[in-house]
Amino acid sequence: MERSSSSDAEYPTITRPQPSLRSSLLTTATTLAVASKHEVATATKSSDYQDIPSPTSMERHPNPTKHEQFWFHDGSVILQVESKLFRVHQTILANHSEVFAGLFEVPQPPGEHMLEGCHIVVLHDKEQDFVDMLHAVYNPSYFDTLPPTADVDTVLHFISGILRLSTKYLARTLRNRCITLFASKFPSTFSDYTTKSTSTSHERYKSDTVMHAIALARETQVYEVLPYAYYCVARMSMKRLMKEREGDIGWKDKCQCMVGRERLRLPDAYVCPYEGAPRGVAYPGSGEGTESLEGLYEMGAAECV
Repeated sequence: MERSSSSDAEYPTITRPQPSLRSSLLTTATTLAVASKHEVATATKSSDYQDIPSPTSMERHPNPTKHEQFWFHDGSVILQVESKLFRVHQTILANHSEVFAGLFEVPQPPGEHMLEGCHIVVLHDKEQDFVDMLHAVYNPSYFDTLPPTADVDTVLHFISGILRLSTKYLARTLRNRCITLFASKFPSTFSDYTTKSTSTSHERYKSDTVMHAIALARETQVYEVLPYAYYCVARMSMKRLMKEREGDIGWKDKCQCMVGRERLRLPDAYVCPYEGAPRGVAYPGSGEGTESLEGLYEMGAAECV
């Protein structure tokens, strides 16, 4: 496939499987995911997410209003998120979230803000993120509303808020559902990539979308999707990588991706440093399996904007 000369060209994530494609993916996972492995080792433990600030230490919006959909008259607690009030059920939230389960067990001191007989708990989250999470909590079929053919931008928009808050509040079931959708667009194993690459649909990813996906994965500690996301970055044009757009990854990460790309172009590419590598993989100085590595980056690549 020839490179697209159009400035509006997008990154094609799906290409026909080639003999050296596995080598390419393994190379990138080895050379470009070092940062993500380091993040795994130094990541904040899940217990840290349970440190929810006390409502008395938070500033309240001066004139909050009731949310039209998530104001249940039989609700047992009122949660304020930005300028909206959500009257919801403690038991339902507690069944989904370990953090809320612990929070609701703590007796509220006298003199706390109350409305219609319910305590008001102020949360420092984004209103839309919280609305998305409540949709998933109160509607068991909410994830089924996402079309199976949804593109990557639609999927990321759908899961972003739920993934952030399910990570923060330890809502494990919701988080796992989001990760499954995330990995459907950014395969975390070679077998998943092979399945995706042989599908009849060929989706193209914008460079800004890939950058956003990396930021979301880091924020929510979904590190398994990072190797493929970095692989996408490594195949972007130099012109795009040298631009600094809002939401881009840092320059250090961009440099690592460019180094990985140049390694893919080397005749004796350092592909797989462990035992049991697939046939056709080149080892340092072996001179074997190099016949298709030199042009490997060109295969199926296109510029991103």
